[in-house]
Amino acid sequence: MKPRSMEEKIGYRLFLMGFVGLLCTAALCIFVFHKAFRPQVWTAMEHEADLVSAGYRLSGNPRQLSAYSTSSLRITLIDPDGNVLFESATAQPLENHLTRPEIQQAMQSGVGRDCRDSQTTGYETYYYALLLPSGEILRVAQDSETTWSIYDDAIPAIILSCVLMMAAAALMAGLLTKKPCAAGAEDDG
Repeated sequence: MKPRSMEEKIGYRLFLMGFVGLLCTAALCIFVFHKAFRPQVWTAMEHEADLVSAGYRLSGNPRQLSAYSTSSLRITLIDPDGNVLFESATAQPLENHLTRPEIQQAMQSGVGRDCRDSQTTGYETYYYALLLPSGEILRVAQDSETTWSIYDDAIPAIILSCVLMMAAAALMAGLLTKKPCAAGAEDDG
């Protein structure tokens, strides 16, 4: 095996630096996007819960909560003992919700929230619970794609951009480490 020339070593290192920089940038973007996404979801959930609770206080009828639910927003009304009084997603009887983290938080501090991943659907479900003056707990829930599932959809574009950037880095490394032209070679002699 012949030793590498200085140009090859420099070219290889420039290419490696570009690749490491690309990986660091991708990791930083994932982290920043995830940190920016969660507070927005919690703020939206808080506003939804406030609107639904105001409507419920006006009507006082748990069945009227169905008017506020949508295909993406689930509403659950829970009594102080954890029994489900209303659930917009199903008419089936549900188990006691007293042990749910968001319900326990709401009972202690007036507000509770939790986010749980579904490995089967690829969604995160955000739960926001609000203790009502009556002692009941109103919980709203919304599914959202996980950070990773969002990137799953973008994988082809990410791979293509990585390949193009690596090709550009290899080209630039080759151009920057190219041997001097013939005029420069004459000066050596």
